Amino acid sequence: MDGFRLVRLSEVVKQADIIVTCTGNKNVVTREHLDKMKTGCIVCNMGHSNTEIDVVCTQPIVFVELSSPSSGEDNSRNALCALLNN
Repeated sequence: MDGFRLVRLSEVVKQADIIVTCTGNKNVVTREHLDKMKTGCIVCNMGHSNTEIDVVCTQPIVFVELSSPSSGEDNSRNALCALLNN
């Protein structure tokens, strides 16, 4: 990441308009992060794993699952996008 300033999500979550995860790790975006996000913040997971965003804790939040119609992959493992309406 030469030339880019790296920060923890918890340091910038209040200012972010779009958050994209592509780490392959579990719980990169937690309920604590979701609670601190701006209204209308878009959260996306670009990987094939659906564990980066802690969706279990997000019952009152609206989720829209996006998938490529030409893809043969399971829809639950495609991009996940959440529009947060606080």
